[in-house]
Amino acid sequence: MHALTALRAAAVVALVLAAGGCSRFSVQADADPNVDFARFATFAWMPPDEAPPMDQRLQDRAIERRVQSGVEAGLRARGYQPATGGTPDLWVTYRLISESRSSRGIPAGYGGYQLGWWAGGRIQRTENYERGTLIVDVIDAKDDELVWRGSASARLLPHISFEKRAKRATEAVEKIMADFPAR
Repeated sequence: MHALTALRAAAVVALVLAAGGCSRFSVQADADPNVDFARFATFAWMPPDEAPPMDQRLQDRAIERRVQSGVEAGLRARGYQPATGGTPDLWVTYRLISESRSSRGIPAGYGGYQLGWWAGGRIQRTENYERGTLIVDVIDAKDDELVWRGSASARLLPHISFEKRAKRATEAVEKIMADFPAR
C-alpha cells in the first residue's frame, strides 16, 4: 500500500511535469484581494511536521528539489527573500493530490459507399486514468491565513523518463509561480 502511495505521489509530479505545452494541463492561481503583498518581504518552507498531510513529501527527492527550487526562484523573481532567521513573513508549502478519472469516447462507426454514407455500429469506450494536481500554498505567518494558492493539474504520465518528468515539473512550477503577486 505504501509503495502505491509513493508511486502515486511520483505520478502526480509527473502529471504536473507534463504541464509544459500540454493542452490538457491547467494552471490556476488565486490571491486574497484584501491582502497587500507589499508588506511581505521574506518566506520560508513550512516545517513538514506543521504542514497538512501529504505536503512536501515526494518520494523522488530530485523532483522534490526541483519543485522547491522553482517555487523559491519564483518568489525571488517577484522581490521576496528567504528568511535568514526567526519567523518569516510567509510560509510556503505544497501538496500533491491524485485522483482516478475516466473518460468516455464514442468513436463514430460511419463508413461510406458509392451512393452515400451509412451509419455503422457505435462503440463506447471508457478510459481510466489518474489526474494529478500540484498545489502551492502561501500563508501569512503572522495571521496564519492562506493568502495565495496556485495549482497545476494534468493527466499523470508514469511511463515517461526521469528527464521528462523533471523538465515538466520545472515548467509546471514556473507556470504556477508566474501569477504570484510581486512586492
